[in-house]
Amino acid sequence: MSKAMTTFQIPTQHVAGLKSLRRLEEDAVQGLALALSDAPPVYDPESLLAHMVPKMGGVAETELNAILVTLLSLCLARIRMDVSTSELADRVCGAMEQSEDNDLRLLAEECDAFKDRLVRLFNIESLTYAAKASSVMTAHDHVFVHARTLTDVRAVFGPDVEALPKAAMIIHTLEITYRRGWRNENFYVALDSQDVESLITTLQRSIDKETGLRKILEKSTVTYLKPE
Repeated sequence: MSKAMTTFQIPTQHVAGLKSLRRLEEDAVQGLALALSDAPPVYDPESLLAHMVPKMGGVAETELNAILVTLLSLCLARIRMDVSTSELADRVCGAMEQSEDNDLRLLAEECDAFKDRLVRLFNIESLTYAAKASSVMTAHDHVFVHARTLTDVRAVFGPDVEALPKAAMIIHTLEITYRRGWRNENFYVALDSQDVESLITTLQRSIDKETGLRKILEKSTVTYLKPE
């Protein structure tokens, strides 16, 4: 077994998905591949799941969701590692062979068949589109996670700091949480009311620009992938 295969780690959150995929009967895998091949380009697993559920009556929705999230995560990993679908499948199977979890560990005689199963699914276009869309959306040094504002009154004291203040200001603190690499970090900036209005105007312009660009895409053959 190659060193690349032995060093590949399966994220804990995707173990359940691989277990479910391993348990699927071959006819269910064929149905999964057929439904995925028929799926339109989407950005997020939820949209893909909504398309798949009516077509996969023999698989529980929670199990199907775990499989789809795992497949999308592995496809994204393949893009970031810049390896072929066959090489990624080799690495996944190698990690499963060495797993101490009996429900995850592949037997030697299972490896070829499970690798073929993975390669078949990795090569499906709808998974590739979703993985690449996620890669494009997050291919930045700083990726927005969420924001909030803290608003407080700041007293303005006169020469006698023990006397009650006769003036005050309202200050807004904008806290932006962003992802840098694998970590979340925070950035803080102080705003007054004019700054807040300016920021709202700027963001509204972004929404208006997106609306215009979406109209152009709707008239073309390009599918707009909207993050949910």
